[in-house]
Amino acid sequence: MSVETFSLPGDARPIELEKSGITLVAPGLIGAGTGATADPQTNLRSLTRDATEADRALAEAGLEERHTIVIEAPTPPAAAAGRSFGAVADDELAVQVPLAEKEVAFLIYTDEAGRASFHYRRKVAEVLPTRATTAARQDQFLVPLRRGASQA
Repeated sequence: MSVETFSLPGDARPIELEKSGITLVAPGLIGAGTGATADPQTNLRSLTRDATEADRALAEAGLEERHTIVIEAPTPPAAAAGRSFGAVADDELAVQVPLAEKEVAFLIYTDEAGRASFHYRRKVAEVLPTRATTAARQDQFLVPLRRGASQA
C-alpha cells in the first residue's frame, strides 16, 4: 500500500496526491488527510479500520478498492449562495481520478456518523491540473458533504 498525507488549507487550490494522481478541491475544509493506493495484495480497509462488510460487498460484486482517502477536517455549514471554485461550494468536495480507457469508477463517501453514499462521475468541460498525464481520462466526482450527528 502506498500512503501519503496532505493538508487542506480551506481554499479552492487543487491538491494533487502525487502517488495516485488524484486531485482534490475542498474549498471549505481546513485540516489534514491521508491517501492510500492499493497494490494487488493490499486491503485498504486497514487504513480506515472499517468492518469487513464493505470488503465482502465489493468482492461479491466483482469490484476492487483502489484508493482510500481519509479526511480529518470539520464539515463546514451549508454554503450560502455562490460557489468558491467553479462548481464546487464550500460544503462540497471535488475529486478527480485518473483512469484507464475501459475502467469504470465510483466513489463511496462515508461521513462522520458512518452514513455512506455512492457518487458517480460528472461531466465537466475541463479537468483539474494534474501530473497524471499518462491516464486515458480523468473522471471527476462532486460530493456534497454531510454534517455528522454530533455537529448538527
